Amino acid sequence: MLELNPQHVARAGLLTLLVVYVQVSVVSQIALFQVRPELLLLLVLAIGIEGGSERGALAGFACGLIFDLFVQSPFGLTALVLCLLGFLAGTLQGRFLSSPWWLNPALAFAGTAVGAQLWVIVGSMFGQPGLTQSEVVKVAIIAGLINAALSPLVVRAVRWALDPQLQGDAR
Repeated sequence: MLELNPQHVARAGLLTLLVVYVQVSVVSQIALFQVRPELLLLLVLAIGIEGGSERGALAGFACGLIFDLFVQSPFGLTALVLCLLGFLAGTLQGRFLSSPWWLNPALAFAGTAVGAQLWVIVGSMFGQPGLTQSEVVKVAIIAGLINAALSPLVVRAVRWALDPQLQGDAR
């Protein structure tokens, strides 16, 4: 059973609102090779990695619903995709007894790549126009590399939000 500490929920909520604000107001204006970074996806992956599959799924659903308020896709589409990715990240991380330094960036890259493909697949079920396979690959690689590079910073912020004692943890 998932225990929710009010202090952790408040910190995670504050972090989520900050990332949504940055994604919608700043990052949406930035494109590298016509690909926008996916900070909210990275946040959900980090919560799954650090908090486990249940927290990852819950955070993905909540973050997705908030983000869906700002985009013109079917309401709940992002929530569904992020919920699945948060759960998957938590499940995969739980399989490793020790975490080498490169694991979080690798999971961020892989999770972003899977997320790009999953968003297209689920979106097509809801009538969203899909990207071509070459565009999906481009988005997966570029956004994945950006998220891999930013993952140490975001994982540290998530550790602060979920449990202050994890900040010094060298996972």
